[in-house]
Amino acid sequence: MPPRGSITPDTVPSACGVYRWMILLMSLPGLASPWMHRHKIRNDIPEVVKYVKFSPHASSRTSGDTSRPCQTGRPDCDTDTDRTSSRKAKKELIRKTKSDHKLPHIVFILADDLGYADVGYHNNYVKTPSIDFLAKTGIRLENYYSQQICAPSRAVLLTGKYVSHNKLGHNISPRDAVCLPQEHHLLPQELKAHGYSTHLVGKWHMGRSSWECLPQKRGFDSFVGIHGGGASYVDHRQKYNSDHFGYALYNGTRVALEHRGTYAPEIYKARATELIKQHRRKKSKPLFLMLATQLVHAPNFDMPAEYMNTDIHHNDTMRAIHTSQATVLDGVVDSVVRALKKNRMWGNTVLIFSSDNGGIHRFGGSNVPLRGWKGDFFEGGVRVPAFINSPLIPMQARSRVFPGLMGMVDWYSTIIKGILGKTWTKNIDVDSVNVWGRFSDPLATSARKQYLLSLGSACFDNKVDNRTAYRWNEWKYIELEKPNKDNESVFLFNLTADPLESENLSKRKPKMLRTIKKKLVRNFCGTAQAPLLPDEVSASSPEHSDGILKPWL
Repeated sequence: MPPRGSITPDTVPSACGVYRWMILLMSLPGLASPWMHRHKIRNDIPEVVKYVKFSPHASSRTSGDTSRPCQTGRPDCDTDTDRTSSRKAKKELIRKTKSDHKLPHIVFILADDLGYADVGYHNNYVKTPSIDFLAKTGIRLENYYSQQICAPSRAVLLTGKYVSHNKLGHNISPRDAVCLPQEHHLLPQELKAHGYSTHLVGKWHMGRSSWECLPQKRGFDSFVGIHGGGASYVDHRQKYNSDHFGYALYNGTRVALEHRGTYAPEIYKARATELIKQHRRKKSKPLFLMLATQLVHAPNFDMPAEYMNTDIHHNDTMRAIHTSQATVLDGVVDSVVRALKKNRMWGNTVLIFSSDNGGIHRFGGSNVPLRGWKGDFFEGGVRVPAFINSPLIPMQARSRVFPGLMGMVDWYSTIIKGILGKTWTKNIDVDSVNVWGRFSDPLATSARKQYLLSLGSACFDNKVDNRTAYRWNEWKYIELEKPNKDNESVFLFNLTADPLESENLSKRKPKMLRTIKKKLVRNFCGTAQAPLLPDEVSASSPEHSDGILKPWL
């Protein structure tokens, strides 16, 4: 008989012989350490984890599942007391991997001029592995619309209102005194009211005429970036007119001259990752980070050579630069996600990715196979890469395409009412629709039947953009200000049958065309507001401020 207290196969509770001998071997001096090292077993992790690693049932059970009855011989549930301890250990492990905040962190990555075919998951020739992975393991939005150009897209996102309700229908130039009207309660302001720390990194483009127009007066706690639509990536000067340029990079209200000569994406990446690191240390508020790096917007002529992709599949120089910029953007996204994971925030983060409009041909963009370019209301100008990824989305709802109609305007309600589960802190009217619940249900249909891109002159004399663009169910109606080269000005497409907009049905379906026009007038003319007119003034010139683009009012 072996000495009392010694371990033999017979003293181990019987279940599976493999487990009995495994426990015996691990108990023998001189054998446990090298054996555990070879099989990557650590002594410092709870016994429940070792059990799950070896259990033949582990692959078929979800983490934390205790529905299977306790079996004799399981090292974590020999008794009721052990079973309770095991469950506590599992809960403790799960708790440790979660963020300290109850409300989720929101990271909104807004790409710039990134066309439909400028990402790898739509075009194998473009190298965006991190973006592709996040899109394919998240929920891809393939029936999703931005606006046709930069500033209106941002206005729609920040206000939760169509252009016909937020009054900003044009791109704001460096000479323009217009800014996003103060009457709007913006998304970061609403998030601050719910306890969020809010930060903007990158491009603002909502007006720069006065300090009251700028990010830190419109709901953001901090800002590093440019106020206008685009600046040099290296010397950070923005073109004011044909004769003058002005330095455009700011850190809050301070001109960030120390970054002159540094590639802008590196500045933005460093700032975003540092914000995440600082936020983890503070452990006080949930984080809202809007990252709008300007990539892949022009001007792109000064892209450093070391960032160029060497393995390219085309001879067009602008296309080579453009796709290389997409790869740089991918690296920024990857760094942000890594920082969230390193600082144990990813488990409680919702990441949203969207482009602000389609690609532009003369700067190397591609929207293939869609029709049209940036500035158009055809699909190529407004149907853009977009997805959402989060550990908070149920597993069964991930790695799929959401087929529902959705647009940039819907993020306002989706974030506040859906992701946060909150109501408005102010009495506001928005066009935004909450689709969060639809994301989580693989069988859900669209929450929308219509989406307004541009009201044109359907309700009043629009002096900013006379074009009309409206989506109703599968139908899309476009009316141009003047006929195109084929002498067409009115278009009607059935996007279910013709997603590439190759067949204009306006003459073959006159009844449907009349129906849609009536819906447009009935649904929107009663509340539509005329857009603000551009107001270019000489006081905006950098000549008046030592070559710096500064607010002048």
